[in-house]
Amino acid sequence: LMPVSILTNLAEQPYLISLGFSITSLGFIFAVTRGFIGLVSNFIYKIERKLKEKLSFFLVTGVYSVIFVLLGLFNIPVMVVLVMILYFSRDYKNALIETYINNHIESHQRATVLSIQSLSLNMAYTVYIFIGGVFLDMFSMNTVLVMLGVTTFVMTMPYLILKYR
Repeated sequence: LMPVSILTNLAEQPYLISLGFSITSLGFIFAVTRGFIGLVSNFIYKIERKLKEKLSFFLVTGVYSVIFVLLGLFNIPVMVVLVMILYFSRDYKNALIETYINNHIESHQRATVLSIQSLSLNMAYTVYIFIGGVFLDMFSMNTVLVMLGVTTFVMTMPYLILKYR
């Protein structure tokens, strides 16, 4: 799920500025956001144990999709809370993937799988950042965020439904 990378690396500052935050307040917002993530990251494994694999992946996809659409539809400062939740869900997803790779892949194959995963993610990231930049030049930030939410849902849900039948 690459859309979070587009927001965090390409569009987060312009988005927050479009909400009315000054450049000087961005440092404070980033510090609070990262501090929030650090505090709640202790609960990631507890949440995963309760939700289990299937529900966790559906939840992350749903959260990504809904938050991106909401970020695109509403331009109010309180949306910074959704950005925090987005960061938490990103870290939750990363912990899930790490846990499931360790649980489902035998140790002698793990290095190969992790290398392929890293290569795939970096290649996809390169494409997503390019496309995201082009779309940001062509459309408004809000339109691109809604597109990210809808695209995330449309491209991920069918896979999850087929995988967890």
